[in-house]
Amino acid sequence: MQEYIKENSNNNYISIIVAVLNGAATLQRCIDSIAEQTYPYKELIIMDGGSTDGTVDILEKNREKITYWESMHDRGIYHAWNKAIMLAHGNYICFLGADDFWADNTSIEKLVKTAIKNKFPDFISGKVAIVNKNGVVVKIMGEAWNPDKMKKRMIIAHPGMLHHQNIFRSYGMFSEKYKIAGDYEFLMRCNGKTTSAFIDEVLVYMGDSGFSNKYKNKVIRETFIIQSAHKDIGLTKACINYCIAWIKIIVKKKIELLQRLIRIPCFKCLKL
Repeated sequence: MQEYIKENSNNNYISIIVAVLNGAATLQRCIDSIAEQTYPYKELIIMDGGSTDGTVDILEKNREKITYWESMHDRGIYHAWNKAIMLAHGNYICFLGADDFWADNTSIEKLVKTAIKNKFPDFISGKVAIVNKNGVVVKIMGEAWNPDKMKKRMIIAHPGMLHHQNIFRSYGMFSEKYKIAGDYEFLMRCNGKTTSAFIDEVLVYMGDSGFSNKYKNKVIRETFIIQSAHKDIGLTKACINYCIAWIKIIVKKKIELLQRLIRIPCFKCLKL
């Protein structure tokens, strides 16, 4: 780890923020994956929104692994993130959900090495794999930042993405106006104005029970609102993107239905 110290440890200190509400089923896995990271210069901040399912017991049990935690009612995930940002000491900040966990114990180390190699850009991200309850990967997402593609849809895998602390000073905090797509709105404020680096490998696993995965309809609606209000997109392009997003979902559901039908014995006979 001497290379990190030589490059100025202040630049390399990482704050990991986890917002949780009734996440007892997966929170311990998340905490363990952070504690097991080989990268030493980090802190963990957990903001609980007033859980009633045993989450607080897990936080109490893991005090030695957590730099700061609190449990109180909040106004949603972006309010929790904003409060945590004000507490963070890291030069870089990243966000995980309670059902997210690092892909291996060197994920943060890879992010920091990429930051150093690229002279400390504003953002560093990688890929995220969505896994089902059986641990099977059902989707991989995340691309290098492309301003034109970002005007059409969220292409960045936000969990685990490093945000330079200065970004929040320059572009403000997350908007609480949005309940589920506030990370996209924030990145669109920065779109085309910041520097970034990308790691073309999976750094984080995300459970498919995550908030944004369960409420895809709301993601699409909020994305439409964000795009229609953005000066570089506007209402017409936002409507086109909205329709395309819905068409993709409908087609995907039709394909999944067809695949299920093919597995039924009588349909297998028909296929033959």
